[in-house]
Amino acid sequence: MPSMYIERISRPSLFSRLDVRVKLFIMFLASTLIFVWESVIYQCAMFLVALGLALSAHIGPRYIRRLVITMIPFMLLVLLIHGLFNPQGQRVIASVPEWVPLLGGRVSLYWEGLVFGGMVLFRILTPLLVLPLVVMTTDVNDLMLGLVKIRVPYKVAYVFSVGLRFVPFIFSEISTITEAQRLRGLAIEKMGFIKRIPVFASLAVPLILGALVKAQTLEIALQSKAFSGSAQRTFTNDFRMRRIDYLALASGVVLFFGAILTRVLLNWGAFVS
Repeated sequence: MPSMYIERISRPSLFSRLDVRVKLFIMFLASTLIFVWESVIYQCAMFLVALGLALSAHIGPRYIRRLVITMIPFMLLVLLIHGLFNPQGQRVIASVPEWVPLLGGRVSLYWEGLVFGGMVLFRILTPLLVLPLVVMTTDVNDLMLGLVKIRVPYKVAYVFSVGLRFVPFIFSEISTITEAQRLRGLAIEKMGFIKRIPVFASLAVPLILGALVKAQTLEIALQSKAFSGSAQRTFTNDFRMRRIDYLALASGVVLFFGAILTRVLLNWGAFVS
């Protein structure tokens, strides 16, 4: 039976020892500052900080490499769209030749658009690193308790924790269905991309049915235990803020307000091509 808990990094690190509320604040900080800054340099620096934290927390380079490789088609599309159609474009890198029908002489690739597209890419990649950094270094029960302690409604926190528990189940179901198809003689790894599309589409029906059955089982279990979602309850584990937690929290607050003030007053982090 697949584990209902999301994969967690067991090796201890400085980040994993932080209070879960500090981790949630760091996630909020990263998700907010990416919209404060429009400079590709600032966004790149923030991505490198998130990457350093991920590596220090023992998130394997293989996971990060797989994440980047998966995002490559999307990243190229974002760069192309901004390079061609961003209104800030002034310096032309290349233009569509005049002899091309409809687009000839009308569409150009701009340097400013590419720079802005690069900024958008870092704006997307940073949360994609920070979210697993928080989730994979924290027990799901501690994460739910942290959400409750920062006044998130208990029902919302519980739904979030259940969603995290369903992630490994979904991937385990995909692996089981794929393995069953291989046993029937279907060599998916030898197929081209076009031929794989209907095969992957056929995974949807058993996957959705399995998820619905698991959700119904969970619903029956909750009803049998008279689950009300009330926040007035006790927890088997608890945690308190330590000196390192207060230091990390204070540093984050200073960075947050410093970034906003310097952006508003000094225009630091503005778009520069």
